[in-house]
Amino acid sequence: EPLIDRLGDAAVRPSSLRAQFDAVIATVFAEAGLAVPEVSASSAGGRNGAHATPFGHLLAEMQVLARRHPGASW
Repeated sequence: EPLIDRLGDAAVRPSSLRAQFDAVIATVFAEAGLAVPEVSASSAGGRNGAHATPFGHLLAEMQVLARRHPGASW
């Protein structure tokens, strides 16, 4: 996380959010009567711009939408 290191206290370290995220997701899934699926850590390099093919299609679609409607919020 070199960028996070350079930002110091101006940014949240994503790894510090994991425990709280997992707790919230566990509660939501439990209330819905669902089991939390096992998900392995991604090694695709998304933060470096290397995305799996399905995500690439989704990303392209989102970029088209943002370019067609600059300044929009949703």
